[in-house]
Amino acid sequence: MTEGFLFNFLYGGEEPKRDARGSHFSLVMTGKTEGWIDIPHGGFSMGLLMDMACRATGTLPPFPWYITFRLGGSKVKIGDEVHFYVVPNERRMEGQGLVRNEELPYMEFTFNPSSSFCPLSPPSIPPLELLTPLPRYRSCLVCGMDRKEPGLKRQFYYSPADLYKYVISPVMPDDLDFYLFSENGTLHSLAIYALLDEILGWAGFMLTASGAVTVSLMISIKRPIHVGERLLFYGRGTRTRGKSGRRLMFWASGGVAALHDGGNMEIVALAEGQYFGLESLTEQMKHHLIPRDLTARAFATAGGEFP
Repeated sequence: MTEGFLFNFLYGGEEPKRDARGSHFSLVMTGKTEGWIDIPHGGFSMGLLMDMACRATGTLPPFPWYITFRLGGSKVKIGDEVHFYVVPNERRMEGQGLVRNEELPYMEFTFNPSSSFCPLSPPSIPPLELLTPLPRYRSCLVCGMDRKEPGLKRQFYYSPADLYKYVISPVMPDDLDFYLFSENGTLHSLAIYALLDEILGWAGFMLTASGAVTVSLMISIKRPIHVGERLLFYGRGTRTRGKSGRRLMFWASGGVAALHDGGNMEIVALAEGQYFGLESLTEQMKHHLIPRDLTARAFATAGGEFP
C-alpha cells in the first residue's frame, strides 16, 4: 500500500481546495464508488469526508472519535457530480455532500473527538464453520467479487440458529484487498465506515427481508486499527417499524472487535444505524445477488419470499 493509491482512489489525484470557510472538493460518482447497482456506496462519501477533515487539520485527531452521518436529503446515482465540503470548528468538524443542482444535502457529517469510549461486552458468535455465507454483488465497493476497481471484497456470514441473527465479516492479517485501504500503517476510515454500514444493513435484512438505504449512522472509534490486525466486524438488527412496502424502518447495531492471542476480544469500534426499506432494492437483491442458492437461503431465513 502506498499513500498514492488511497489519495488517487478518493480524489483522482486532485487536492481538495481550501479557503477561509474550510475544505472543498467535487467529483463525479463513477463505478468505483458503487454499492447498490448504479448507486454510490455511502461508505465512499463517509470515508472521503473524514479524510477531508483530517487533511484540513493537517493531523490525525486524538482518539476516541465520535462520528455521525445523516443521509436522505436528495438522491444520488452513478454519474452525478457531488460537491463535498468540511468546516473545521474549535471542538468539532461538520461537512456535507451536495449533489449538483439539488438544494438539500445528500449526506451530512459531524465529527467530535470524544473524551470516553464505552465498549459493550463482546458478541457471542458461533464458530465460522457453523455459519452460512451470504450472497454478494459483482461490483459493490464492499462485497463486490468481480470489480474493475479495487474494493474491500468482504464476505458476510450469518447463523441461522442464532436468536439474535448476528451477521459477521472476519478480516485476517493477509486480507490484502481490505488492507489496501490503509495509510501509514493504519486502516482508513473508508474501509471501517463502509463495512460497518453494509454489515448493519445486512443485519437489518435478516429481521425484515428488505433491502434498505441508510438514514443515519453513528460510529465510535476507540483507537487506530492497524494493518495486519485480526478483526471481526459484526452487526445485528435491533428493532423494526412498519412493514415492507409501507414505510419500513429498521435499526441495527454492531462494531469491530480486534482478536488477540489467547482468544481475547477487544472492542475497538461501535456503530448504530437506522435504515429505510425500499421494495425496489429488495427486488434488485432477488435478481442480482449471487450465487442464487445463497440468495434464496438468506431470504428464507429472514422470512421473505423468493424469487
